[in-house]
Amino acid sequence: MKSKEIQELVLRLYNDGCGGNEIHKSLRGLISKRTIFYWLKSIKATGTIQLQGPPGCPMLVRSKGLIQKVKHRLSNKKPISARSLAKKLNVSPM
Repeated sequence: MKSKEIQELVLRLYNDGCGGNEIHKSLRGLISKRTIFYWLKSIKATGTIQLQGPPGCPMLVRSKGLIQKVKHRLSNKKPISARSLAKKLNVSPM
C-alpha cells in the first residue's frame, strides 16, 4: 500500500470510532504505533493528516549543469578555493 492510502485508511478507521491500538492491530504492524498516534494527534488538531517536509537542512542541489560549471572553473590554471567558487556560483560551499 502507498502511504497516502494508509493515511486515508487510518483516517477512516478513526472516524469510525477506532482508537490508536485498534488501528495498529487492524493494520497488523504495517505502520508503527508511534506513527499512528502522531497521525491521530494531527487528525484531532486539524481534521486531516498533514505531513510536513523532512526536518533539517535542505538537500544539496547537484545538477549536471552545475557540475559542468564547477569542472570548467577548476580546469583553469589559476587555482580557486571551494569557498570562493561557491560564492561566485551562488551555491552552498558544502
